[in-house]
Amino acid sequence: MDRTEKAFFILLDGIFFLPLFCLIVASSVSALYAVLVALLIGHTMHWLFNGHVYVLVKKLGYAHTDKKRFTDYTAELSKRVSREPSIVAAAAFGSLSRGQLTEHSDLDVRIIRRGGAINGIRACFFTFLERSRALLGSFPLDIYTLDSLAGLRKEKLRSDEPPIILYDPENILRGGDRPINSQRSNP
Repeated sequence: MDRTEKAFFILLDGIFFLPLFCLIVASSVSALYAVLVALLIGHTMHWLFNGHVYVLVKKLGYAHTDKKRFTDYTAELSKRVSREPSIVAAAAFGSLSRGQLTEHSDLDVRIIRRGGAINGIRACFFTFLERSRALLGSFPLDIYTLDSLAGLRKEKLRSDEPPIILYDPENILRGGDRPINSQRSNP
């Protein structure tokens, strides 16, 4: 997760925290107690809305997703990404790109946003909505917004995970003087 998405997550925690804090303080309890309870509940709500609970259930083996559903979701995600002007590129990695997709896999997607604060907010909001869509649809999605191609190169990508490009009209994932897989570490 890059700097912009971290800041967006802190903002979301604050959005969940503030109304809870006000409600708890209004019930005549101490401010310290209100802060602790509001932080705990607010952060938990944020965790739930970001779809992490479904990924956890999947990792524990209580949920399964067939390969056709992965194909369909990936195709629809590609269409949605292409309609969002704040996104410059998107690719899938993980078991899908290694050809080892199973019913216990999740879809690992990295989005690269355009520069600028407004684009950062829009791309992070898109990612948040996509996580929420996946949660409501019981789909295992691991998606993050990166500030630049450099953010993708920093990730610990395996050498046997060539990116499956979902959107890249400017060919930043395919070309350049340092292609994506030149920076990958070995498994």
